[in-house]
Amino acid sequence: MQVLTQGYGVQPKTWHVCENKAAGYCRVYYVTGGTLTYSGEDRSIPLQAGHLYIFPSNLPFTITQDPADPLCCLWFHFDFFPSELDHLVDLPLSEALLHLLQAMIDEWQDSGGNSQLFRSLTQALYGHIRESGCIAEPDEKQAAMVELIRRHYRDPSFTIQRLSAEMGCSTEHFIRTFQAHVHLSPYKYVVRLRMAEAARLLLEGKRVGAVSESLGYTNPKIFARAFVKRYGMTPSLYRKQYQPIA
Repeated sequence: MQVLTQGYGVQPKTWHVCENKAAGYCRVYYVTGGTLTYSGEDRSIPLQAGHLYIFPSNLPFTITQDPADPLCCLWFHFDFFPSELDHLVDLPLSEALLHLLQAMIDEWQDSGGNSQLFRSLTQALYGHIRESGCIAEPDEKQAAMVELIRRHYRDPSFTIQRLSAEMGCSTEHFIRTFQAHVHLSPYKYVVRLRMAEAARLLLEGKRVGAVSESLGYTNPKIFARAFVKRYGMTPSLYRKQYQPIA
């Protein structure tokens, strides 16, 4: 699990979500106020306060709000990949989960999410989501291959040949097996990881050059092209225009 971004509060009146293509990550909203409508291929429904929603990672959808009654929520963008979600989940709230969510809101208001306690609470929320069964666990081989790439994707000397040797198989076998289990080539998965981390670092205010270098790109132009392909704008424009909102 990777937390791409997170926050709590009332969203701007202009806020909306329009995922014209699958985002590849799950938005997780604990809605505490607002008049909202979700529309996706699976269904179209109003979203209600006091509910914890997990939005699809591999399905286009939109969320609109009434500007007179804007969304207020505790929100996360979770990357559960290689697990995927193809429908909206309204997760039942146990008493323990309600207490956890309220503790997260309180801690966010105290620390802005920059405390070890908030990070621990986030891990607990992730555990609740996994235990619910709505996000399928990867099998052992899938998990091993993904974990191997996650350990090395920032390394500028990263090669598929090196990873396949660590797995004790040929390069062709590694690529074929990874594609069969994860439904992406190893290279495309590496790019996906790098772009998700780039977006997170840019929202933290990191310089574009520093982000590119930290992700293993020896040529910043190659990084910029990959970022534009994923997000539709340059890294500098993304950092300038995109605020960390739900």
